Amino acid sequence: FPHNIAAQMAALAALYPAKLQKVASFDRFGHYRLETGEQLLVWTPIYPAGPLPLIIYLHGASSRGDDIQQIFEKGPNCPPALLRAGDIAPRAVVVAPLLA
Repeated sequence: FPHNIAAQMAALAALYPAKLQKVASFDRFGHYRLETGEQLLVWTPIYPAGPLPLIIYLHGASSRGDDIQQIFEKGPNCPPALLRAGDIAPRAVVVAPLLA
């Protein structure tokens, strides 16, 4: 995961001007918290090369809250769950913000 941190931070800096704090890493996701309290997950390919497209996954209203794990609980076919299971692996950076 350490080789993906630079790609994650560059993608996030473009989206979120507030300061970021990395909270954890799991299943090739980086879990970040903004200084304003919002949380997000960032997934990057194993071997990122060159500029990568950015995919932003926005969950539905039922996933609002402060538990980042609920992003994965939207069913087996939601993009974060598919990424976590290894069923899809786009050559892109995927950002999934958790809206409160």
